[in-house]
Amino acid sequence: MQPVTCNGPNKPAAGKPFLYPPYRGWTSLVSYFDHDSPNYVQDGLIITATGAQAGPDAQHHRADFPGYWNKSLREYIDYDGHNGYDYDVRYQSLYAAARGKVVFAAMEYPTMPDHGYGNMIMIEHRGGYVTLYGHLSKILVHRGQKVKLGQKIGISGNTGHSTGPHVHFTVFHNCTPVDPYGWSGSGPDPLQSYRGEDSVYLWHRAPLVINPPPGWPGMNDLPATSAPRLLLLHLPSTSRGTQAFSRALRAEALQTVGALNTAGVDASIDMLRGGIEVPGEVSAQELYRLPQVASIESPDTVNGDRDDMLSALARAALVTPHRRIQLNRKHTLNGYLLSYQGRTLLVGKGARGSQVVLKFSNGKHLETRHIVADPSSGAYAVDLGKLSSKQVKNVRRVLERGGAKVQPVRKTRVVKRSHPLVRRPTASDHSALAWLVAFGCLALAAAAFATRPRWLALIQHPHDVS
Repeated sequence: MQPVTCNGPNKPAAGKPFLYPPYRGWTSLVSYFDHDSPNYVQDGLIITATGAQAGPDAQHHRADFPGYWNKSLREYIDYDGHNGYDYDVRYQSLYAAARGKVVFAAMEYPTMPDHGYGNMIMIEHRGGYVTLYGHLSKILVHRGQKVKLGQKIGISGNTGHSTGPHVHFTVFHNCTPVDPYGWSGSGPDPLQSYRGEDSVYLWHRAPLVINPPPGWPGMNDLPATSAPRLLLLHLPSTSRGTQAFSRALRAEALQTVGALNTAGVDASIDMLRGGIEVPGEVSAQELYRLPQVASIESPDTVNGDRDDMLSALARAALVTPHRRIQLNRKHTLNGYLLSYQGRTLLVGKGARGSQVVLKFSNGKHLETRHIVADPSSGAYAVDLGKLSSKQVKNVRRVLERGGAKVQPVRKTRVVKRSHPLVRRPTASDHSALAWLVAFGCLALAAAAFATRPRWLALIQHPHDVS
């Protein structure tokens, strides 16, 4: 995002936190501020407030927007170029994060309601700060109105360039997007190289988020909650085969559940996702004290963990002695059936990075599965579902007799489904917005000359996919 106009000298960063949450209650944190380049330009890198990084790789893909897989967290970090935070509040009341003056309260692009932030509010605060609230379903304030801290200003929604109800929240300082969670990573804040701004922690009271990443700023101030969560565990080594991997993972899970039960917290093991379901009341700080926990997910943000488990089992299967079935005539694809947690998996090896469609009968129905071989090892694993012993025998017989049909996938890629809140922009988005921005610049420049306001017309952006 580029500033359209900004009058007067730059102001120093706030000396103390002054922001309050723009919503009430608990919710999920869906998308993060990108300290690398918060301008919606996809440069292949995202850096969060803690210094956690993610970039594209050959194995993990988001379908609709540039979110990248972080191996240590076992989840996607969303998303490249994002200039704020997306909170998963659905048609709920929104409140002014600090007192100030409303400088914009309308549909951002009236002639293109499915573009940009849709119904949007911008509030100017002291010290050169402006807050933006996007994708609202209803606006309850007007331009020029003075608002108090915590005053109700609108209802979250799904307007603009959005495919699911939520609120996009951005903080600007001196016309530049900054991270209200500050910077706690090692070394200087990468945001300095963008427009010379540093991010400082601005929350006087931290927003209640169910799924803060490890070491997240303000996490220690979050109280306990009974909101359901999934603790993703660090996956053990796959170098000793599937049985050793499964035993080690179960040992981690039992140890984690035991510690939670001792603390009076209910928990259950989910071996299919390599995690622990926690419905009991406990704080994020306490959960991260458990050494096996890699990250915390909420039901709204779970994405990729099951595929991550399948990939780990596939790598473990490579070193497990087992008779393998050749699945195609060229002998470039082999596999065998593996029983895991009541489900039947087809695991094996194909050409590195190859993608094929496998069609076979399970004795009752014709099944179709996409096989994506790991780019580095060729390992793959696909879930065939819950099969009876008779169905397993039928599938094995079909595979051994060459009854399965293998078709290569060409010029396409198998992708994971994205979070329903976002989609990528089209070329028409960029073209239309370029004309609107040019017209907006002229109008705002004329207004600034006539009235000399010091508010930020911060709505030029090539797209918003928040």
